[in-house]
Amino acid sequence: MSTRSAADLLLVVGPIASGKSSTAAGVAAQLRERGHLVALVGLDEVADSVARADWAAAHQVLGELTGAWLRQGATVVCEGPSTPDQVAEVTRWAPEGTRVVTVRLAIDLAAAHARAQTDPSRGISKDLAFLTRDHADHDAGVAGLAVDLVIDSGTTTLDEAVSQIVAVLNGD
Repeated sequence: MSTRSAADLLLVVGPIASGKSSTAAGVAAQLRERGHLVALVGLDEVADSVARADWAAAHQVLGELTGAWLRQGATVVCEGPSTPDQVAEVTRWAPEGTRVVTVRLAIDLAAAHARAQTDPSRGISKDLAFLTRDHADHDAGVAGLAVDLVIDSGTTTLDEAVSQIVAVLNGD
């Protein structure tokens, strides 16, 4: 059984409350079930361990961590970077020849707000004004980002999203 998947680095991008963490965890679990060596890394976890106020440092550490896992032979499922600059900061640490697959989770503001309200771990992202600004910033930033797959996470189940992403990773 292979310990590698078809892709070296999967980037899961999207606005707040689009399901990035759940989707990334689901993809990582499915790849592991198939015998792949997988590292799951997330921007929020890195930011919590660095200094949440310093997002530039968090993106750099996320990139360094991603690169370290790739050099160890793991497929990395990375969630969090969303703009071309943020993605570039992560991917610059990847070894030469790393295949990058980028999946964008899209969700309308009303669905994201409803989702955020049901998540007890959320703080400011429950605030509609904050969420509105984040979604506008995300939409503006993602315009220049090359993506391999777009999934409407407001209408697609988690299992369906994971299956679609794994199919892209495997070249199906």
